[in-house]
Amino acid sequence: MVFIVPDTFLENYTCSVCYKYLSVIPVKICRKKNICGRCVKNESSETDSMYNKIAVGALFKCVNQYDGCRSILPVNQVEAHEKICKSKVHVCPLCPEAVNLETYLFIQHFRRYHKNHILEKCYFELEMDNSLYQHQIYLYKSKNNLFFVKVQIKSATLTFTISALRDENLEEIYQRFRIICVDSIIETNKKLVLSVTKSEGNSFIISRSLFIKGKLHVLFELESSGVTKVIEESGEPSTLKKNNSVIKIDRKVAYKLQISKSEVNIRGKIFVPFCFVCSDVICIDDENDLNYIMLKDRYIYVCLHCLLYIKRIKSLDYWIDSEDSFTTSCSRILYYCQWECGTACYSEELLFHEINCINQPTRKCPFNDCDFMGKLNDIERHFDSTHKTNENDIYVYTSFVLILPNVEMYVWLKGYFVIIKFTFSTDFFNLKIDYRGLPKQMTLVIVLESGRGYYVSGPNGTTLRLNLSEYDYDDILNGYAKIIIREETDNFDNCI
Repeated sequence: MVFIVPDTFLENYTCSVCYKYLSVIPVKICRKKNICGRCVKNESSETDSMYNKIAVGALFKCVNQYDGCRSILPVNQVEAHEKICKSKVHVCPLCPEAVNLETYLFIQHFRRYHKNHILEKCYFELEMDNSLYQHQIYLYKSKNNLFFVKVQIKSATLTFTISALRDENLEEIYQRFRIICVDSIIETNKKLVLSVTKSEGNSFIISRSLFIKGKLHVLFELESSGVTKVIEESGEPSTLKKNNSVIKIDRKVAYKLQISKSEVNIRGKIFVPFCFVCSDVICIDDENDLNYIMLKDRYIYVCLHCLLYIKRIKSLDYWIDSEDSFTTSCSRILYYCQWECGTACYSEELLFHEINCINQPTRKCPFNDCDFMGKLNDIERHFDSTHKTNENDIYVYTSFVLILPNVEMYVWLKGYFVIIKFTFSTDFFNLKIDYRGLPKQMTLVIVLESGRGYYVSGPNGTTLRLNLSEYDYDDILNGYAKIIIREETDNFDNCI
């Protein structure tokens, strides 16, 4: 089995001599310290590490990933690659004397000498005290990039700058700031993030008179628009060469549409999964614990609504409920924001945070030809004040569980708006589904509170008629339903 070593391991377990990743073997242990294969020749009395057996089957990111190198290499190719891929050197902006460091050393250097100047989130605070001048510099890591976030407070102005420790030609990244005070909120426009050698003059300058004395809450956003994609949704496998063979990495996995990640400290970190059928996040509470089933000698996780439906249409080899397997309380789980701002929330707070998160990208209002652009919370306010009538509504929360109203509903479903129109009769109801910007054949699954489900498909923009059981009319008219929308290529029966 081949796997890519994650950044958390690479940064926390390094060679005690050269401080590079443990990506060259043999790795040995000397005086309880790890020594990589680059440096082990100069050491004596070493002990072989069991890590070497794991590293043989692993792929490592280049130690110069923060300089812009995106190579992923097997362990036997790392040394040859490093001979031609040279590390860039920068001056630490916080050390009193000029200290030149390779880029890969900055995280360790700041952790050791400037730990109060590391940002884990796109957020920091400033005290607007009586001093006329302040100068703050923070280190911030986002994926494969390192940034300096600089703030200068002068007698008349505040200056904010973000610069990258790599060549900006690799991909375009834009910066934006939002400064919140007691009596005002200032949002800047977007500017391109430049490298540390070219960032002079690329700052946001704001008049200090706009803020009273006190605490400023500063949020910043980094938006990538280059060739490097944050999320790859292509179903085509990519390839990596290892010697003369080709390793296929399948991008089309069960949890491709993850909303957020959740962790709980039970014997280490455990990831609470996403429903295998509808890809929705499983928020666990005391009354609705996690369910998972064993099908064809493997475990898959499903939410309660989909489990009820699966039990009606499939004969399971064996299914396990939460009382016999894994349970945990929602009060002990933190869900991470899907916009990667670093904020962790409990499930009841997650949805509110995500639609208000400053890190989310802007998008277009779905109503007809409206040109309004904004974040989800901006679109919600704009829609309510401009377009809302008794015949339409908007729903921007990232959940599939909806009340079934007899109105036109704009629903935000993981990446795009969907228009759903319900009309009722005593023996059937019609749904017109319009996938804005997605003219594809789609499949609609509706699961009622009773567990009964309906499964229909049709072209985008057509009206789908579902014939109802007489027992379901009251459920639909007065209750809730789980809406599952899939592309037609994702056959619902085949997915389970």
